[in-house]
Amino acid sequence: MHTIMMKVNLLLNIISFVLVALTRLRSIIKSNAPTFCNKAISSRFSGEVELLKSVKKHGWLVPTEPNINKTQREIVLFALIWAKS
Repeated sequence: MHTIMMKVNLLLNIISFVLVALTRLRSIIKSNAPTFCNKAISSRFSGEVELLKSVKKHGWLVPTEPNINKTQREIVLFALIWAKS
């Protein structure tokens, strides 16, 4: 009976530790989300970031509006030309 109680106690301690760790991890992710996302976008899509003249707004990397519309028009035009050929 004593060993069962020790195992239960150990399991509860492990669960408690994991919950605390997950709470801290969630806090770290939430407070650093812009940095994580900006880094991923910049490293994987550097050409697109430059093409869309992306800038940081409120900590987040976002494309500027005029360049989005210009690029969308160019993509649509290219798709229409390609579809006709």
